[in-house]
This record gives sequence, C-alpha cells and structure tokens, in this order.
Amino acid sequence: MTAPNLLESSEQAELYRRGSDTLLASFEEYARGATGAAVHRLPGVAAAVFPDEPERAFYNNALLQRDLGAGDRSGALDAMESVYAGVGVARFAAWVHESDEPMRAELERRGYTLDTTTRAMGMDLDDIALPRSQIPLGPADWPEYLRMDGLPPDFLSAADHAAIHLLAARIDGEMVAAALAYDFGDDCGIYNVGTVEKARRRGLGTALTTAQVYAARPRLPDREPAVDPDGRARVRRRGLPRPRPHPGIRPHGRRAIMSEVRFAVGDADADLAERLDKEISEFNAAVTGHHDGRMLSVAVRGDDGDLRAGLYGWTWGGCGYIDLLWVRDDQRGSGLGARLLAAAEAEIRHRGCDRVALNTHSFQAPGFYARFGYRECGRTPGYPHGHDDIHLLKLLG
Repeated sequence: MTAPNLLESSEQAELYRRGSDTLLASFEEYARGATGAAVHRLPGVAAAVFPDEPERAFYNNALLQRDLGAGDRSGALDAMESVYAGVGVARFAAWVHESDEPMRAELERRGYTLDTTTRAMGMDLDDIALPRSQIPLGPADWPEYLRMDGLPPDFLSAADHAAIHLLAARIDGEMVAAALAYDFGDDCGIYNVGTVEKARRRGLGTALTTAQVYAARPRLPDREPAVDPDGRARVRRRGLPRPRPHPGIRPHGRRAIMSEVRFAVGDADADLAERLDKEISEFNAAVTGHHDGRMLSVAVRGDDGDLRAGLYGWTWGGCGYIDLLWVRDDQRGSGLGARLLAAAEAEIRHRGCDRVALNTHSFQAPGFYARFGYRECGRTPGYPHGHDDIHLLKLLG
C-alpha cells in the first residue's frame, strides 16, 4: 500500500496524478506507432517499453508510483527490471518523484545513478497570464520536425501524427523551434519544447508554450463545475504549463510553507547562470514583444593573436548595452579604448539601436565615457563601500 505525503496539498496531488496520466497516455499513443511497443501498467510502476529502433533509444521510460511501502517498492522495481530484461532492453530511465527519498535510495542501492531532473507544471486553461505571442508560429509536418530535432526519418512513422499537435517557429523559412501537445480527456500535456542553438535567446520556447496553451482551450471539453473551499463553483479545464507550487510547497492561507526543497549556495555556477539567463530572456521577450536579442563582442588582437582589448555586451529592443570593456595595461593611453568603443557603437547602430547604456564604477572610467557623450542617468551609492556604481546612457545620433 502507499503512504501519503502529508506535506502535500490535495490540489498538488491531483495535479501530479493528472499530469502522470496524460504523460502515460502520450506514451501509449507513441507506442501505437512503433513496432512491438507497449506501456505495461504493473503494480507500482508503469513502464513504456520500446524494444525496436529507432524509438528504442528515446522512449524506454518507467514512471514509479510514489510513496510505496518497502515491500511494494521492491516489487515495483523487480517488475520494472523484468519487463525490460524480457525484451533485451538494458538502458532505460526510471522516473521517481524527488520527494520519494526511500525509492531514490533503493534505486541507488541497485546501481542506478541520477541523470536528469525535470519539473512538471500545470495551470487552469482559463488562467493564462501571458498575452498571445506576436511571433509568427504555425503547424509543421512530421518529417520537417524530425529533421530539426535530428531524429531518424522513420521515427514514429506509423503513429497518428494528427493526435500529436505540433507547432513550430521558423526563421527565413527554416524550422528552428517546436513544441508538441497531446490531449487526454480534458487535459493537455505539452512536451518536447526545443529550440536549435542558433535561434535561442529569442523567446521562441515561451512563445510556443503559450501558443500551445491557447490552442488547447477550444480543443478540450469543459469540466463539470468544481466546488472551491468557499462553496463557489467554477469550471476548470486543465493544461500545462504555468508553475504551480513546487511539490514541496503547499498553500497555507496567504503564505507558502516550504519543505523538502534544497538550497545549494556556492560560488560560480556556469550551468545555473546559463539557465537563468535563458529563462529570463525568454520571459522578457514574450512580455515585451522584442525578440531581437543578440550578443555583442569586439576583440582586439595583435599579430601573434594576443588579446589587447575587448568589449562584451548585447543589443535588444532598440538598445545596446556594454557589459564589459577592457584594455590591457600596456595599451592604455594609445587611443585603443576609444576605437574599441567606436567599433561597438557602429555595430549597435547597424543593428537598428538608437541608444547605448552601461555601468561603470566611480573608480573606473566615468571621465572616459563622458568624453564620448555618455551622461549619468543614475547611480548606486556605496557599491562597493567608498565608491559608487554609475549608470550611463548615450543617445546615438
């Protein structure tokens, strides 16, 4: 039997159940289009088994039931391993809820290692907070999607592709981002939101997710009225994604009580910085409608390739921003900094921007930038102690 997680609200438990049901239904849809594939619903585990290529390398996933007792936990893992061994599949993913420490410990004891973590999110379809994206999006055919994602041309070739709602974004006619949606009952699951490397940081993932949510509303039937704790009835239609509380966070009046979450505090973390930059950039682009963000760099090197000066920043929404500007000690006073700044401004103008912003400390180069038309528009005093951080702006003529 299962042991309930008492720290979780009933709404979160329902969301997890519905999300799991929709995910497994999508696996069953894929299995109908793959040779010999099936979803085996076994005690304590549902295992999607794809014995043949090309799907074999992608879809062998098992979803373990949460909070099982010791005996049931062992039985579920035995059943999972047996069904995969029976068709000769040696590599598969076993998905376990992050709060289920006993199951995680048992998997590790059996030699499994943590490979990937993911976050399931959900929302009422009538609670969409983001506006419809202005980015042109549209349907795509299955072969085009496979080419974009680097998948074999016969991948899920026999599947009912009409049941897999595919939306795509294109640049100059080339498909560069896509998202899949699958309807199950009155729920919609959104999966495989991806953007090719060269098209990232433009908000395409957010735009596609938002568009899939809007597209799901007319497809799904309204639910019977659900009664809220205050007795009011409201109609709900479910879809993914907008964040609900983390599985370890439960509503409590107007507050949120946190438990079973981990804070990792440290120094530099390149992966975290990249993820935060991506998430915030996509949000900013979706909300403002400016999807033209591009990085900017200028490197000055000698004949032997040694770096003598450099500049790094970006352009976005008609503005340029200079984040870093550096000139090597033995090159200062030679005019190299002025030429470096001029080269950056020329490129910023070329990209259609009419202004440049930057920050410099009071002990760095405010006088240098003033000579070239930058004017103070604000400052943060005492950063660092004894000095100020000065915010500068220049309007490009």
